[in-house]
Amino acid sequence: MLLSSTMPALGNGRFPQAQRLLEHPSDPNRLVLAATYGLLVTADRGHTWSYVCEPSFTHTTSYSGDPLIDFTGNESLLVNVQGSLSVAAADACDWAQTMGTEGEFIVDHSVSKSDPATIIAGVVQANQDGVSNVLRISRDNGQTWSAIGNPLPLEVLYTVDVDPRDPEHLFATGLRDDEGQLLSSEDQGQTWGAYRIANTDATEIPYLAGIDPLDSQHLYVRTDSSRSVGETISGDALLYSSDGGRSFREVFRIPNKLLGFALASDGSSVLVGFGNPSLTSATTPDTVGVFKSSTEVFSFQQIYAGNVNCLTWTKTGVYVCADETRDGFELGFSPDADFGRDRGCLLPLLHRTEVRGALTCGPGKSAAICSADWPTDCALLGACSAGGGAPSTECLPFTPARFSSGGAGATNSGGASATTPRMPAEGGCDCQIATPATRNGRAPCLLLALGIAGLSARRRRQAA
Repeated sequence: MLLSSTMPALGNGRFPQAQRLLEHPSDPNRLVLAATYGLLVTADRGHTWSYVCEPSFTHTTSYSGDPLIDFTGNESLLVNVQGSLSVAAADACDWAQTMGTEGEFIVDHSVSKSDPATIIAGVVQANQDGVSNVLRISRDNGQTWSAIGNPLPLEVLYTVDVDPRDPEHLFATGLRDDEGQLLSSEDQGQTWGAYRIANTDATEIPYLAGIDPLDSQHLYVRTDSSRSVGETISGDALLYSSDGGRSFREVFRIPNKLLGFALASDGSSVLVGFGNPSLTSATTPDTVGVFKSSTEVFSFQQIYAGNVNCLTWTKTGVYVCADETRDGFELGFSPDADFGRDRGCLLPLLHRTEVRGALTCGPGKSAAICSADWPTDCALLGACSAGGGAPSTECLPFTPARFSSGGAGATNSGGASATTPRMPAEGGCDCQIATPATRNGRAPCLLLALGIAGLSARRRRQAA
């Protein structure tokens, strides 16, 4: 089935799409969503959402990239818009630029999990000999920055990351001699070890997707593939290393884009999310969705069938950025990482039409300018008549074909799932979700009728 939309693009000129979800470190009711149209924030777990326009944190009216957001050690917000990096209090009202000069491009950044006041940024720096890839460090939650280490031995830099248990141990991915490389440094970039990532190059770009929280020898790389096999795209792949990057093997690939990646807090299981960014090409249920596997024996099972743009796995549960045009919601949540297995639910936390307006900020705050943009941006979001309040409680069924185990090798059994979710008499899904946003006495949720009989024992930061 071909999909189309007459909805215009907004923000930086691309189709509206959620790309990264953050949950506040100490208050799970406070969420921040980064998207192609700016930021959306909620302080009541999706009951009401407010809009933060791009000019307020990019400090320009011509931004066309992807904002990379994180919380820092003092619970400030950090946003990287490639040309600059800015910080704000958690209310997202006032953004101060702390890095960014002409001739520099901030490719990526990483907040240290063991010392979240420490942030490493990878910067492409123009010089008289061309460009060099260098590192900057902040030890005060992104307020000030200084150079660190030696230039990275890469021609093209894609990602930087910090060992979850050791802020001295850094990783990076990129290209050298048109081959994918993983770099590792145990002295904050003074010296680098380089390892080839087999079968990666400019047509199969390697991005560091994740590091095992308990063992940094276990690394995950996702590829951004533009290769084709005949008339079919090869699709993105997930690669795994158990020896610190000295060798990698492919553990999963399907013919679509790998846009979401999340690891369990103990590293025992992994989620990957696939979506089809094109609204004009056909999508089949077995090439999109969330797939889960044990990391002891990689055998991926589909636990949700729908377009996925990001995944975030916290102590609270799993957040899924979806495609509202095709799947009926923009952001969903499940407290169960199995999504209830064969009859799970996703609680919709956001529909774009329900955004209540620009974030209310005091005079002189950088986000105060968004009120002037709202009459235009609300039309593009479809939210001009939004009055806040609770999102719809309509239960949207998903009834894709049934799949066998094995992820990429899954086969269609020739029909919709045999599982028929029971609908309560008052409407909504027959599921229990512990959330302060439960409305009208029941949990609005999305049926994930996949009929799976059990499960076997992260452009870049949007895949985190």
